[in-house]
Amino acid sequence: MKKLFAFFSTGLAVLLLSGCTALLWEMSPIVKTHDRERDDGIDTLIAFGRTQADKAPLQKGQVVMMGERYWYVVDRDISDYLLPILTINLPQPYTLTNNKGKRLTELPVTRQENNRFESNLCLNYTPQNATETAQLTSRKFELEKLNKSGIYSRCITVKGMIYSKPTGTQADYHFQTRVPIKLTFNVKTTELNAEAISANIMLTPLTLAIDLIWIPLYMIDSAINTRSN
Repeated sequence: MKKLFAFFSTGLAVLLLSGCTALLWEMSPIVKTHDRERDDGIDTLIAFGRTQADKAPLQKGQVVMMGERYWYVVDRDISDYLLPILTINLPQPYTLTNNKGKRLTELPVTRQENNRFESNLCLNYTPQNATETAQLTSRKFELEKLNKSGIYSRCITVKGMIYSKPTGTQADYHFQTRVPIKLTFNVKTTELNAEAISANIMLTPLTLAIDLIWIPLYMIDSAINTRSN
């Protein structure tokens, strides 16, 4: 029984030893990643569109935010729920606001290093009758209750790829509007955390020593308890 207990105690100690050291490295990572943003110029959103045919690099049915400089091709999965919103049969165009209901003077678009982009916007509409209201609510628009203006709104996060405006690609325009686009370039920089490397190299042996000291004490305590029984 004494040997069996000692065996399990040793196994537990080994697990605690590896776990403690792993936790140390997790708490002090040796690699740091920083996000830095810089001004990436301006563009003008002139329309939303839907591609009608496959033509590289576009696919049929993708939503495209069409700018004068770039086309912002929305990911296919996002396009699938965005299309019913853009193809709704309403007599007036949506207005664009931020998530606080403020009319956008410029649409913020963040571009990553791999030419991925992300933009947050809200589409707003004031229905004039019950039919329009039903169309909006079926597409998950919600009534803005705070300002009591009868505006229905839906806020979305749009993600996809940025391309230079292609030539020869036909698109179906559903509404026209002009909104300045404020482009921001997000740069991820990775660097070795020299301080963490030094600290971990110095602290790891100390942690191992503490674990090794604690393990024998645990084993002795176990043996004493076993003898007393």
